[in-house]
Amino acid sequence: WGAALAAVMAGAVLAACGGGGGGSSAGGSASAFAVGPIRGFGSIIVNGVRFDDSGAHIEDDEGQSRGSDDLRLGSMVEIQSGQIDDSTGRARASTIRVGSELVGPVDSVSGSSFTLLGQTVDVTPDTVLDDSLALGSGGIAGLQGKIVEVHAQFDAGTGHYVATRIEAESNALQFKIRGTVSALDTTAKTFQIGTA
Repeated sequence: WGAALAAVMAGAVLAACGGGGGGSSAGGSASAFAVGPIRGFGSIIVNGVRFDDSGAHIEDDEGQSRGSDDLRLGSMVEIQSGQIDDSTGRARASTIRVGSELVGPVDSVSGSSFTLLGQTVDVTPDTVLDDSLALGSGGIAGLQGKIVEVHAQFDAGTGHYVATRIEAESNALQFKIRGTVSALDTTAKTFQIGTA
């Protein structure tokens, strides 16, 4: 996912410059690329653009085909689309990839943040808390000990993940961390992501 993202972003930076459409190339059509959380429906709204997903190929971050019911409010997506019409803020999506940043058990909760697999996750008023969490009146304190899936954007300034969507993942067969590698030791063959 990360390597694909870097490759596609490198090729799409000029096409998506300014959040609008792209220029056309000889024999090809203009295209755009967007990354962000789903903020609305009626098609899907990402970064203020309404993407028509009716003909899009939808897949997860492992390349498995998914359906439109897997596109949920707050889910992080990558979208390849045709040119964005600046006058209407619309485009037709050709490929939508949906994927989370973290899956694992919540170790501790403090205020509006929690830790999971050595990562700090901030919960904001915009974070979508799925009904599957069954948090009740205790708010996010009820996440303690639960296994969750976190869709998020990484804040390089704080080193925290800002959650856009959190849902229960009690049947997870594996845990997941997607983040920035540090403390790489090529002799010991180890590295860190956050404190993990």
